[in-house]
Amino acid sequence: VPLSYSSIQSALNACSVGDTVQVSPGTYHENIVWPQVVSISLISTDGSDSTIIDANNNGQVIRCSWNTLVDTEMVIKGFSIRNGYFITQPQNGGGLMFYNSGGLLEDLLIDSNKVAGEWPGGGGIYFPLFRRQIQRKKEPLRAEDRASARAVRSTSDRGS
Repeated sequence: VPLSYSSIQSALNACSVGDTVQVSPGTYHENIVWPQVVSISLISTDGSDSTIIDANNNGQVIRCSWNTLVDTEMVIKGFSIRNGYFITQPQNGGGLMFYNSGGLLEDLLIDSNKVAGEWPGGGGIYFPLFRRQIQRKKEPLRAEDRASARAVRSTSDRGS
């Protein structure tokens, strides 16, 4: 992206099992719905300082919500995840929302995401059903996820 596909979503929609989507530096204004294909890798070519996915405060940045599959082999690496805002019931995961999924999150800057409503949860990241450790620079953050994360930075993410 953007050489072969005009958006990250269109590149992900074209994936088969085990495919990798490489994203060039830039700001991508998208609300990504992860396709029901296992073992996809979404990787920026230049890292989180120069590759931004911005939801413009209009929905979740990345949503992976599967009812039938459980994917623990997905990879998301090298992005700033920004300006997600989610108010639809249930109000969870303004930046990243994973339900029945997990995988490797690496070199992510999760910033300025929020949720609002009666029971908000996980302004930046929401993993409701999993129990595995997320790490921040090799130090444990929480044991409430099934994701593995390295060098994930989160700022200004909140529920209201």
